[in-house]
Amino acid sequence: LGFGTPPNANVGEVDNKGVNVTLGSKGKFSKDWHWDLNIAVTTYHSEVVKLNGVSDFYNPNSSDFAGPVVDNAIGYPLGSFYGYKVIGIFQNQNEVNNSPVQQDKAVGRFRYLDANGDGVINDEDRVHFGDPNPKFTAGINIGLSYKNFDFSTFSYWSYGNDVMNIIGQNSDIFAIGEGGDKSKAALYGSWTPQNPGAQIPIPEAEGSFSTTQVVNSYALEKGSYFRNKTMIFGYILPAGFLQMFKINKLRVYAEVSNL
Repeated sequence: LGFGTPPNANVGEVDNKGVNVTLGSKGKFSKDWHWDLNIAVTTYHSEVVKLNGVSDFYNPNSSDFAGPVVDNAIGYPLGSFYGYKVIGIFQNQNEVNNSPVQQDKAVGRFRYLDANGDGVINDEDRVHFGDPNPKFTAGINIGLSYKNFDFSTFSYWSYGNDVMNIIGQNSDIFAIGEGGDKSKAALYGSWTPQNPGAQIPIPEAEGSFSTTQVVNSYALEKGSYFRNKTMIFGYILPAGFLQMFKINKLRVYAEVSNL
């Protein structure tokens, strides 16, 4: 007797369409100077087109927040972020009184989008507010050589994807992980009557529906980045010098990564 692990199963279909373009060229500037260049650019569109027996399903591995933050639904990109969309912070009691019904709403707390316009903020107002899939990615390989010296580098660019920054959220909002480390933004950027333009809600000892107890879009950030993945400097020792040690060829190099 024991406990079995549920088997993996195909629960639907995803349509991924895109284009990949690769360009390469090599040549020399002179007798001793040579170059080699390769560029690959990819763009694609991802969409869930079929789910077997359900309209959507949550990713169980995305629940580091107040609940699962990824919801895969027909018509949306795979891995879409889902929850309440923050449209601002209540600035005064008049705004609180004249806004849709929202649990725990108060001055200094988040205002959520009334997506269906019925005047009540509830589960029906959750929306897909972020896409983790980049609009395009690019990889660039550059190589240069001069006599016995060589240099190569590889850089990667991802553009147009969204990320959910849980570490940033936990350190920015005082009601999350009260005993944990907090950011400079939590100290100087939280909402107070003297700081009405803040993006971070009012510091409180406990969370609520209108701050941290439900998944919302506060942690959404642009995920685009450019990174130099590797850079290598090399040198091939002269053949005459190596013959003394009965070595045909020896190249020494230094490499750095993730600059």
